[in-house]
Amino acid sequence: MWNRLVSSAALAAFALSLSPAARADEPRSPGAGEAARTDLDGDSDGPPSGVRTTVHSNDPRALVQQKTGNVELTLMGDDGLEQGTGEIWTTVCSAPCRRALDPRGTFRVAGDGITPSDDFQLAERDAVDLDVHAGSQARRSGGWIATAGGAALAVGGAAMLLGSSLMAPPTTGPFAQPFFAAQNVQQARTAATLQTAGLVGLVLGGASLLLGIALVGTSGTTVTAVSP
Repeated sequence: MWNRLVSSAALAAFALSLSPAARADEPRSPGAGEAARTDLDGDSDGPPSGVRTTVHSNDPRALVQQKTGNVELTLMGDDGLEQGTGEIWTTVCSAPCRRALDPRGTFRVAGDGITPSDDFQLAERDAVDLDVHAGSQARRSGGWIATAGGAALAVGGAAMLLGSSLMAPPTTGPFAQPFFAAQNVQQARTAATLQTAGLVGLVLGGASLLLGIALVGTSGTTVTAVSP
């Protein structure tokens, strides 16, 4: 299972290495499936083609990227060769920016330390303003860790509570006789200790679980399109 996870991570890493998404300043020639884009600030000759797009972001690391293709990957896994598909994303705009983008293209917002947004399209329109609220990848990672840790604590706490109830000394029957008094007192103390630890684990685990869910839920990147 671990090797399968490593293979999946390797597929994604290899696809990213093939992608020019992080090379915002690398010169490229527009090709099939790539955005038709023009600098609206006067760096290009002729009128702009595509949707005139203005991007604002709360994080200067935000990059608007266009999906320009897929790449087929083959890696060695537990069961032999495994096939995978990676996406190629090309950076077309570094916020804040103004560009004419392909209305038929598929875009997202990503960047160093930024949680990638959902894919979106601009549709047919003359112009659009994109308001980007960049989410933190570190916040999301911390949220997943808190969620997993909280769930483990909560399950452990519940198990301790169940164990304490099973260890409670008898109140009736032959083992409740005075002859077993010392043993029952010790058993009652152990059960009380387990009960206390279980309650603490259940409370802390629940709090960590809720915190993790909140961190994950608020760490996403949102893109709001507004007509200028």
